[in-house]
Order: sequence, then C-alpha cells, then structure tokens
Amino acid sequence: MISKNVLKERHMGETIPVSVNGRNAGLCDIDDIVLKDSVLSNMHLQDDTTLEKTVSLESGEKVEDVFKYTLIPEKPGEFTLPAIVATFTLPNGESGNATSNTSQKITIYGPYIELTKTIDKQQVATGDKLTVTITAKNTGNVDASVTVSDTVPSEAKLISGETSFKQVLKSNGDSKTITYIMQMNKEGEIEIPACKASFQDLDKYSGEVYSETSTVNVGTITLEGSSSQPEDSTDSNQEKNESTDQTSTDSTEEDTPGFGFSLAMAGLLMGSGLIKKKYF
Repeated sequence: MISKNVLKERHMGETIPVSVNGRNAGLCDIDDIVLKDSVLSNMHLQDDTTLEKTVSLESGEKVEDVFKYTLIPEKPGEFTLPAIVATFTLPNGESGNATSNTSQKITIYGPYIELTKTIDKQQVATGDKLTVTITAKNTGNVDASVTVSDTVPSEAKLISGETSFKQVLKSNGDSKTITYIMQMNKEGEIEIPACKASFQDLDKYSGEVYSETSTVNVGTITLEGSSSQPEDSTDSNQEKNESTDQTSTDSTEEDTPGFGFSLAMAGLLMGSGLIKKKYF
C-alpha cells in the first residue's frame, strides 16, 4: 500500500509539502521494491529531488517519508496528482505492481495574468504612424488589481491614446485592452519594447508579467518586384536594338530607292513601242 500526503487547497505563492509513505500489507517479505513518483506539468520542485527509490519491506512493515519534497505551483486551477508506481517481484518469482490513489486532487487559488502587445505593421516609411494594442487578461480563479505600463521607444513620438492603465480584472477571463498611436521618426530596425503588468490579489499574492517584444522596419518602402535598374534591362535594350536593326534591313531590301520606279518606266516604254509599231 502506497499513500501520498498533500494538502487539498493552496494559494499561489504558497508551497505544497508532499510526503509519501508505504506499507507491505502482504503475508510475505518483499525485496527491491522500486518506487517512482512524478511532478505535475504546472508545478516544479523547490529543490532538486530524486523521485525514484528502492526499498525492501517485511510483511506488515511500514516506511514513512519514502519521498519528502516541496512543490511550487506555477498556475492556479484544479489538478489531479500523478500516482506513485511501485514495481516488485514476489518470492515465488511473480511480478507485481501497486499504485497510490489515482484520484487525489489539489486546488490552487490565485490570479493568472496574460499580457499581449501587438503592432499593426511590420514596415513603415519614416514619419508614418504605428498602432499599438495591449491586452491584459485574468484567466485565474481569483480577482486581481492589475497595473499595465508601457514605454514609447526613443525613435518614436506618441500621437494619441494611453500607454498605461490600472483596473481590477475579475477571475475567469476578465480583460482590458488599450490602443495608442505613435509616429516613427527614425529610419532603421526599431525594437518595440515589452510592456509590463503588475498585479496583486486580496491575499497579497503579487507578481509581474511581461509581453513579447517586436520589431518594425522604418524607412523607404520598396514594393515587391520593383527596381530602379532591372537586371534584364540591358538584354531588353539589346533585343530592341537587334529588332530595330532587323527592321531597318528588311525595309532597305524591300524599298530600294528607284528600283520600283525603273521597272514601271521600262514597262511604260515597252508598251509605247508596241503601240507605235502597231499603228505605224
């Protein structure tokens, strides 16, 4: 029999002590019992601890604090604790296993603030405006007072809107969004800094979270595919020249000065001679 002892409720900012006990309730002694424990993904160990141990127990023997460690919660919510697994070999050679209670739950209370900051363009011309949107959201299970503050980069100037606010965000998804516009006055790759949200609940649990940073390219905007000097411009001119030369040559051959006129005159004279010969 394996038991994991843990409190059923804790608050963010509080630690979670855990202890594991074992007892051999069988009629025979068991050697080399391998015990393995694990940690929830939304918690972490306060100190480095090995969560695997081998023990031997006589029939009816108890062992306390096989594992004893402290967890730090990272997020509020209701969680099911992972079971401890024991594997062993009985004296008759048969393999056996046992687990602790698989339905143990713990509820962690507290706010959980998510902060996002976005810009409406990735590239602008010098002097253009850029719109910044900031949203703070409380997805935890406790209300919190939230203060958001942002900074306009030195390469820009605030045109309109607010860059900060303070408000109580209720639990389970309450949010607040602000938008402001700034003018980008300096060319180059400009980093848009992260904004910060500070929060505190009624149990005095407090903390800070930061948004992601982003980058905007400021300068002359070049349309895709355009160029002041196309790579194939030389070839195109050569083709045009060759085409013009060919056309000129063809025109010269087809329209040689006087050639058509001479043929016409010869025909006329021959016609005149025949006429004279016929009537005289």
